[in-house]
Amino acid sequence: MNPASTLTIVSSVLAVAIALLAWGVARAPSYRAMRYLAVSSLLAACFSLANIGVTLTARASVLVPLGRVSLSMASFWGAGWTAFGAAQRGRRMTRFERGLSLGALAFGLAALVPGWLVSNEVLSRPVPWLGLVYTDAVPTPAGMACYFYYWFSLASLLVKYVVDRRTVALAPRAHILGFSALVITGLNDSLAASGVTRLPYLLDVGLSVLVLSVGGALTARFVSEARAREVAVSQLRDAQAELVARERLAAVGELSAVVAHEVRNPLAIIFNAVAGLRKVPIEAVSGHRLLSIVQEESHRLNRIVTDLLDFSRPQPPQRRATSMPQLVATAIDAVSTASEGAPEAFDFECTDDFPSVSCDPHMVRQAVINLLQNAVQATARSRPVRVRMALAAGRVEVRVIDDGAGVAPEVASKVFAPFFTTRAMGTGLGLSIVQRVAELHGGDVSHEPTPGGGATFVLRLRCGAPEAA
Repeated sequence: MNPASTLTIVSSVLAVAIALLAWGVARAPSYRAMRYLAVSSLLAACFSLANIGVTLTARASVLVPLGRVSLSMASFWGAGWTAFGAAQRGRRMTRFERGLSLGALAFGLAALVPGWLVSNEVLSRPVPWLGLVYTDAVPTPAGMACYFYYWFSLASLLVKYVVDRRTVALAPRAHILGFSALVITGLNDSLAASGVTRLPYLLDVGLSVLVLSVGGALTARFVSEARAREVAVSQLRDAQAELVARERLAAVGELSAVVAHEVRNPLAIIFNAVAGLRKVPIEAVSGHRLLSIVQEESHRLNRIVTDLLDFSRPQPPQRRATSMPQLVATAIDAVSTASEGAPEAFDFECTDDFPSVSCDPHMVRQAVINLLQNAVQATARSRPVRVRMALAAGRVEVRVIDDGAGVAPEVASKVFAPFFTTRAMGTGLGLSIVQRVAELHGGDVSHEPTPGGGATFVLRLRCGAPEAA
């Protein structure tokens, strides 16, 4: 085994690998033309394998049939690649291309007939500076015409790719590079075979360059498009899921608006009646207690209606520069005043110098109040609700920390879902409203376990100046 035969075998293996890869890629609807590349690559591999005998000392009875096969495979390859070039452009072959292909097929079939294109004589050609001796089957005059026709076809295809380089969509530079290598190596082999030069045969190398450059470029493009399709499918799937969720929420929101409207009218009557009854002297203690119950339940119904309306009719935020420490402080005061049975105090810490936040203060304040109310209901009465504010990655973080039972693992993924609640008296909309407010402001809300027991909910909002309406 010498370097020339080793190079020939390597070229064959590479051509087979590209052929298998191209055949697999050809299954994609927009890459049907790769089937021609697969067939052409297999023909190139057969051409290279048939040339192994030229680089080895073999008898004429072996070299002559291999020479016929080599010339035949080269001709068939030319016809296949011409068809591949037309298929790449998404069109049929022109008359000129059909003429080239038919001529190549005719020469390929004629090469297999003994004595037509390849004679029974062999000729040794030494290359002293490489220590090689090439033994060729001598072509007939018709065989020499076949070589000339083969070289003319390659040059014609190269010129066509150069002219069409701006209109060919599939790897024009790779085609120009590969055909340039093929034309140069083909000319080299012609001069070497005629004894003009003492250079080794390099057509195998030219074929490998063409197959690798074009096959590699098209495969890289296929992989890139496949990845783009995966991203598009993933985005489409997410958009579909979001659309389904929005449709469900829209239906729930419409129902909530109707229910809230119908409930609010009797609520107003109950409030008026309770206010009137309180003006009338009632001596019985049970009467005052019943009135207190009616008033408490009326307030609870009013909170439910308010949550339903906030959830079903979200308004775009009216942004303006807002001091978050002051906003959180007012939310704490509101919850401390309105929540009967709340902890003795809130533990509020705000150590950083916070910039103004572009937000809707009403929306954000309501979101903070919802988090505080949940914490109040979960925290033991002897322990304060801890509220911490900090700056992180250009965003304001408001942490509301309680020491209650925490969020069970089996419901952790549902806490922000609309109408999901673990409390008998809850609506399940508080955290959903918080999440919506956070998303409308380009932020988010999350929960995490509290060390030592409890839950921590973190509301994050971006800092910045108010945005234009």
